[in-house]
Amino acid sequence: MRVSKQYIETIIDSIDEPIVCLDQELTLFFINNEALSILNLRREDAVGKSAQEIAMRNDLLRRLLVGMDGSKAQESEDKKAEPLKIYADNKESYFQVKYLPVRMTASDGSIRESGTVIMLKNITEFHKLDVAKTTFISTISHELKTPISAILMSQQLLADNRVGGLNPEQKELSDSIRENGERLLSITGELLNMTQVESGVLQLKPHITKPIELIDYAIKANQVQADKFHINVEVDYPKEKISKLYVDSEKIAWVLTNLLSNAIRYSSENDRVIIGALQQDEHHIILYVQDFGRGIDPRYHESIFERYFRVPGTKIQGSGLGLSISRDFVEAHNGTLTVESELGKGSKFIVSLPV
Repeated sequence: MRVSKQYIETIIDSIDEPIVCLDQELTLFFINNEALSILNLRREDAVGKSAQEIAMRNDLLRRLLVGMDGSKAQESEDKKAEPLKIYADNKESYFQVKYLPVRMTASDGSIRESGTVIMLKNITEFHKLDVAKTTFISTISHELKTPISAILMSQQLLADNRVGGLNPEQKELSDSIRENGERLLSITGELLNMTQVESGVLQLKPHITKPIELIDYAIKANQVQADKFHINVEVDYPKEKISKLYVDSEKIAWVLTNLLSNAIRYSSENDRVIIGALQQDEHHIILYVQDFGRGIDPRYHESIFERYFRVPGTKIQGSGLGLSISRDFVEAHNGTLTVESELGKGSKFIVSLPV
């Protein structure tokens, strides 16, 4: 038995990622050399000792134990944990932490947890690449906004009859310039929003807002598009009193505008779209947008909220960022964004926000 334990310890020690093993009483059962190094511990002062006692004078171990307490809740929420930042040797390193329960089968056949293995994967290089990518996209988006705005301004001057009339072919070209310019401006705006979220600098400026004000903004922003495709936008708003929201109205209005724009684009000509609000309960308001188009396959109900994802076979142009950013904005308000959809019956996107 001792030989087997030494054999396993030798293998684990050869792994160049930090590994810490705890028993059910949170005693340090085993710790490899990499873990000793980043925790700044000596083996004789760690193995066989209480992890909680060591954590009282070791900040990093304390953070790992706190993370272990919240790991089950994290798994139930099905969200990716933030990387652990460690500053050592005059540099920052980033680790993804995994908590693996050790389960053993008792003599009666029952399974019980006998400890936890904490594994740290060094993702510093990946983190640097991710930061570089975010910075690059942010810089490019900022740089593109000015020339795109200048192009749109020039197009407006060309289309102004006071400058001179355009023949049908010229007007068609002018309209094409405007449509593509507006699309580019929308994409750069989405990219800037995405980099705000990714870099952790998303700032909310909440104030008290009536839900109907957000709905009105979204309708006005999409009126031209709705008229173009002959889509009738219906408003479903309760006659009884509805609570006000304390939100960053600019960001939530952006979410509703994006959802309504999608609903219009994925609807058939002369179809209808509903945008509405209702009091979910005493503490929550629901805002929703419903269309009656082709619907979304249930397999993709979560994937559509991922960056750059587009449902296979979709012909509508888009960046694949709108729904991802919308969910980020809503979750920043401690709300949720979900979808209900069936193929051939349309889709309903539901925003639930605390009041």
